[in-house]
Amino acid sequence: MATGDDDLVARIRAGDEDAASLFDERFRARIERIARHRGVPSADCPDIAQLVLTDAIRQIQGGLFRGAASLTTWLYPIISGKIADYRRRQPRAELVPLESLASDNAALLTKPSSDDVVWVRQALARLSAEEQLLLFLHDRQRHTLQEIGRLLRLKKSAVGERLAHAREHFRQALRDGGNPPPSKRLKD
Repeated sequence: MATGDDDLVARIRAGDEDAASLFDERFRARIERIARHRGVPSADCPDIAQLVLTDAIRQIQGGLFRGAASLTTWLYPIISGKIADYRRRQPRAELVPLESLASDNAALLTKPSSDDVVWVRQALARLSAEEQLLLFLHDRQRHTLQEIGRLLRLKKSAVGERLAHAREHFRQALRDGGNPPPSKRLKD
């Protein structure tokens, strides 16, 4: 076990709240990143991290961390277990045969109804290419705002603003129910 791990574990076992906070600061972002890369939606990653950190501190206080590995290595099975628990609690998706999907949408494996799929496709088609890309990178590929910013050479705050606008335009396109937005309608 690393020397820094020894001190941190001893302080956590002694009930030191500052050590628990330090443990949180040291591992929370890493746990959230692992969860996101394993397919957990970004909005749920902080919950997974909280469950992992709470369980890890409880185990350390209970003497279950023996120091045979670093804290980082020791956390991986806990993270995997909490992600598995999360997935077990998620509702099952309705599977659709791949041959019933358009060839350009082979990644779409679930659908509530065929009308919903058509509405989503039509709504996405009414968005700009940048808005479609932002929604794809963030919501489908699970990239962080910072990662998208690096890809598009934008500041994280600019990515967040543009993503919020893209989501609002998408919601509006869905509400329009197939009508093109006013800017694309032909003038009478």
